[in-house]
Amino acid sequence: MFAAPFDQLAPFASELDPAVRRAAAAVVAFLVVSLVGRFLAVPAAVRVVRRRNRENPTVQEAADLYLRIAVFAVAVVAAVLAAGYGRVLTRSALVVAAATLVIGVAGQEVVGNLVSGMFLVTDPNFNVDDYIAWNEREGTVEAIGFRTTRVRTVDHREVTVPNTELAANAVDRPYSRSRVREEVRLPFDYGVDIDRVDASLAPALTAIDDVREDPEPSATVEEFDASAVWVSVVYWVANPMETDVATVNSEAKGRIHAVCEEEGFSLGPPAYQHLSGGVSVDDPSE
Repeated sequence: MFAAPFDQLAPFASELDPAVRRAAAAVVAFLVVSLVGRFLAVPAAVRVVRRRNRENPTVQEAADLYLRIAVFAVAVVAAVLAAGYGRVLTRSALVVAAATLVIGVAGQEVVGNLVSGMFLVTDPNFNVDDYIAWNEREGTVEAIGFRTTRVRTVDHREVTVPNTELAANAVDRPYSRSRVREEVRLPFDYGVDIDRVDASLAPALTAIDDVREDPEPSATVEEFDASAVWVSVVYWVANPMETDVATVNSEAKGRIHAVCEEEGFSLGPPAYQHLSGGVSVDDPSE
């Protein structure tokens, strides 16, 4: 009873153009591999990654993304094979080599960023929400992508950093996520009492709402030069990603200036050099 309709379709199917049959086979193969990978293989693999990396959401998200791309690549290969073009993949070594060379030269930086991104997402010491410093810049990691990493600086600017820059250079974690260290260098006169400077500045700076009391502000001698004693005033700003650090720094410098005037702390004058001598001009005709 059910064979009659298929018997009627058989002549029609046999009359289909071979190109149409190959296209249909390619579509079916692509869909089967994509669906099986998307709904069975990828979720199972991601669950395994999550169990082994419960404290590392970066690895979990990267595993899901990379596996989806791998499934897509396998589905494309399966479609090519199902369409009967497998020899293109096996016998075109010269074409494949030439394409690889062109892609390698043209996309060297892109490939480098992709490889660096894989190393970053699998590094247990490099995660989203980490506060990092690199190449005289610093901020909190917001997202790690294929080619770039998004970092939000202390002044709330979003910076897109190539992954190669983070993978090839030293990345420092100088501060905890709850504080950021700030420093002001001041040239004091040689007669200044550093202990009194420290005792006067610490209460003034800790009175600022967003300056931490622990560790408390401090003033230490950093350098001696010909005209002044350079003192480093260090204080810590709380919650750098929720605080306007630039405003806090401006207020802190204002407090430092006010304390120096109130206490009579004289800042070291710039170095002056006195030149003496004369200039004489001889007449070559004499």
